[in-house]
Amino acid sequence: QASAPVQGCKAPGNARPEVIVFGGLVMDSISRPSGSDFLLGTSNPGSITSSVGGVGRNIAEALTRLGIETVLVSAVGDDLVGKAALAACESFGMRGDGIQVLPGAHTAVYNALLRPDGSLLGAVADMAVFDSISPQQVGRWSVAVASAKMVVLDANLPSSTIQAVCDLCTTQKVPLFVDPVSVAKSSRLLSPSILRSITYIKPSADELEAMAISLRPPAPADNNPHGTHAADPIVKNA
Repeated sequence: QASAPVQGCKAPGNARPEVIVFGGLVMDSISRPSGSDFLLGTSNPGSITSSVGGVGRNIAEALTRLGIETVLVSAVGDDLVGKAALAACESFGMRGDGIQVLPGAHTAVYNALLRPDGSLLGAVADMAVFDSISPQQVGRWSVAVASAKMVVLDANLPSSTIQAVCDLCTTQKVPLFVDPVSVAKSSRLLSPSILRSITYIKPSADELEAMAISLRPPAPADNNPHGTHAADPIVKNA
């Protein structure tokens, strides 16, 4: 069940958003040992830094700071991490009416462990809270989407929710900007109905390569290289 808007954030009833962002709100935690060697099985001295991130949230923050009326549709847990993340959003005036606070859930955390030289040793990403962002929740924003100038979507959300956002944008004829987030999550965008709904997409080089490989059609029997297939929207907009 959705919580009340975060105290200090803009509540429903204010100006209709120009941009609606469906995506992740994540706490990034980065650990880096200070010594030249990292010892397994014991604690290591070093530094730990935390910052609020998430692809969708980062885009929403940038738009808000530019003075564009923006709402982020996301979810956090009712834990200390969630409270800190919401406070950070509140500090620069981001609207809070699209963020669900879920009792008993864990706020999304990306926890990375770096080597002393700064390269990534490993990471754990706990993003299960985003499974609560359902197609039904997307539907509650249909009126706002109809009057928005653009919708932004990141691939942290479940496949069914991504499809619901795409269907809504297609129905309302609203431009859709998509960020694949990662190579693994880019696979959630590969159905023809989703690809046809995307107006703009911002993959990294690795994400674009993975999507193109997955969408590559089998060689036709007559060796004719021409024809249309699901990758056409990406190729035409590359």
